[in-house]
Amino acid sequence: MKSVKIRIEPNNVQRTKFLQHAGVSRHAWNWGLSVCIESLEAKTKVPGAIDLHKKLVSEVKTANSWYYESSKCAPRGYGYVQ
Repeated sequence: MKSVKIRIEPNNVQRTKFLQHAGVSRHAWNWGLSVCIESLEAKTKVPGAIDLHKKLVSEVKTANSWYYESSKCAPRGYGYVQ
């Protein structure tokens, strides 16, 4: 077996995009977690992934325009940085 080590050395623009992507992802995760916790405390049905995504797009992304500066995959937790 053979292994290859790769080091990523991003320039300033790429580093900014990486951090921006991580920030959007983290914000979406924390928002989704708070929605789920509120549902559990209210003893209502916990929303699924599709419901959370629809709510995120309709409520959070319209209020926070900086979401659109990142990839659409960032709030989903996986991703691709352009």
